[in-house]
Amino acid sequence: VALEGADKVGSQLSDIDRKGKNSSKVFDAIGKASKAAAIGIGAMATSLGVMVTKAAQAGDRVDKMSQKIGMSRKAYQEWDYILSQSGASVDGLQMSMKTLATQVESASRGNETSIQTFKKLGISIYDVNGQVKDQETLFNETFSALASYGNETERTAMASTLLGRSATELAPALNSGAESIEALRDRAHELGLVLGDDVVDASV
Repeated sequence: VALEGADKVGSQLSDIDRKGKNSSKVFDAIGKASKAAAIGIGAMATSLGVMVTKAAQAGDRVDKMSQKIGMSRKAYQEWDYILSQSGASVDGLQMSMKTLATQVESASRGNETSIQTFKKLGISIYDVNGQVKDQETLFNETFSALASYGNETERTAMASTLLGRSATELAPALNSGAESIEALRDRAHELGLVLGDDVVDASV
């Protein structure tokens, strides 16, 4: 009887020990899963942080560079996409805008060479109220007119006169034609690449 009792106790202890080991394995698995989840959440938080930082930097760049170049935020982002498709950079437009402004001023003062260049492209530097058009409007009209101009030799010469040295870098975009440029402008919006002022303001 004593032996049977000892055997039962021994069996129960073995069973408890076995269950204890199994429980330990379960707790170990839970612990590992919790650690993995924590690491995953941490990695996700880091990724989100990086994304937010990059978005803020992109918005801030739009704000600063559009002001430097003399364009609206919307136009800057459109041209950023348009020019990127031909290997050019929108940041190079700063000199082009400055050169164009100089030519517009010369034409408004009666400089015959400047007047004839705009006239050949079919561009009036004045709006319906007789005021000189804003820089962005004149740039869009000039670029579109140059892109549509048939004589490549004359187009190159006029582009150099109106847009300065950066006209060479802009040549591939000009060669693509006015319709292609407008299609790319629309595509930038379709892809959601043009941030609204509210988003840019938040980024700044």
